Amino acid sequence: MKKTTVRNKICEAVLDLLGKESISEIRISELTDKAGVARASFYRNFNSFDEVIDYIAEDYLISFNDLIKPLLLEKNYDAWYEEIHKILTNIYEKRTNFTNVLSDNLRIIFTRMEEMDKTISSGCLDTTPFIRYEHLSKLSGFYSVCMNWIKHGAVESIDEMTLFMLDKVLGIAK
Repeated sequence: MKKTTVRNKICEAVLDLLGKESISEIRISELTDKAGVARASFYRNFNSFDEVIDYIAEDYLISFNDLIKPLLLEKNYDAWYEEIHKILTNIYEKRTNFTNVLSDNLRIIFTRMEEMDKTISSGCLDTTPFIRYEHLSKLSGFYSVCMNWIKHGAVESIDEMTLFMLDKVLGIAK
């Protein structure tokens, strides 16, 4: 899908609202007010609120896939360490924005990402069902551990979490 300024404004407004209220509570009128766009502009760009959520999920998944695909090809421990460390640092820096509402909403978006199996599959070298399931389970585990880490105060250091993710969640040995 082509990104437009209106689409970007709508997506930014949704992401802002997701930190404050449940997905099911967000109304199109509230969204368009927050985005500063007319209701008609919303419907020229999206057919429904669900389509916006799918658009955001697909964008996240494509970005994640672009990051992970080279690592799957390379299987270089140091490269994995560096990327996982960057992701965890980013999450850690934004930890104050991770409310329970946002966590629940991200879980919904993540579920939509899981349903977009074709994008995940395109990142795999071997697209047999078991390999896809393995990558999906690792992605799911990574998400769950990150959310729980933040929810419980991010007590462990970023370095400790990076090592844990590589070894226990992703199964990448040095």
